[in-house]
Amino acid sequence: MKKSILVISLCVVSLFCKAQLNINKIDIVRDSFGIPHIFAPTDAEVAYGLAWAHAEDDFATIQQSYMSGNAILGAYKGKEC
Repeated sequence: MKKSILVISLCVVSLFCKAQLNINKIDIVRDSFGIPHIFAPTDAEVAYGLAWAHAEDDFATIQQSYMSGNAILGAYKGKEC
């Protein structure tokens, strides 16, 4: 009984403890070499900005890695993969 109450309590608490991001406060500035510099008030917002800049630069590789990790790359690329 105590374990089930603990598990339910942890589930309820985890619903309210997600990171709150304000994407309007994230600035991604690229220098003359195209290197992104990310400015934001919190680490979570900087991480979001980094992921956004990475997706802008090379989204095809992100998609391929995601499909490979979920074992669906063969269904997408066929036998040539």
